[in-house]
Amino acid sequence: MKEIKAYLFDMDGTLANSEKYYCDHTYNALKKYAYDRDYQELCDNFIGCTDDESISYLEKVFNVDRNRAEEIFRDIYDTSVVDYKDYIFPDALETLNELKKRGYKLAMCTMNYQYNVESFLKNGFEDVFDLIFSAYELKLNPKPSPDVYNLALKELGLNSDEVIVVEDSYNGILAGKSAGAYVIANKESGFIIDTSKADKCIDNLIELIR
Repeated sequence: MKEIKAYLFDMDGTLANSEKYYCDHTYNALKKYAYDRDYQELCDNFIGCTDDESISYLEKVFNVDRNRAEEIFRDIYDTSVVDYKDYIFPDALETLNELKKRGYKLAMCTMNYQYNVESFLKNGFEDVFDLIFSAYELKLNPKPSPDVYNLALKELGLNSDEVIVVEDSYNGILAGKSAGAYVIANKESGFIIDTSKADKCIDNLIELIR
């Protein structure tokens, strides 16, 4: 590994415990469709999953065709705006500011909608990142595709061995590894995630600067 020059961060589950919001929101929203599975099963099929994976799950659970499953999925998420102030991890801003002070470039590489990115940033993160990419808004292939990380590398003018990717989900970890980066998995959310493909695991973000 060369000298590290940048950190590339996922957003949901990595910088904020918004996965908790999404599980609660989804579980409650599905009640009107008579969803009868347990909370953990829902989390397993939505946290860190692509839209296609979650939609496929809804097809099976409700025994409906693809179009109907997509309608249910969009009904849940198209108006779902997260108020991130209640979910940002306690050490997130301190950690990012310290990394920036040490001279590292910082990028956010998320799958979320732009309006949720903006909701996150307004909590003191407006001037923290050098680059911000929403793979959804840019119509890139979703993680585990490395597209969003490859784009960040290109825009930063760096090689994959000059960056560290910080993720929380199995698909996100695979995306970082597929881009050729060293990947650190943040387990701060407390959800059970397969982190076996990560190069290193941390229990909270502050470990990045200690």
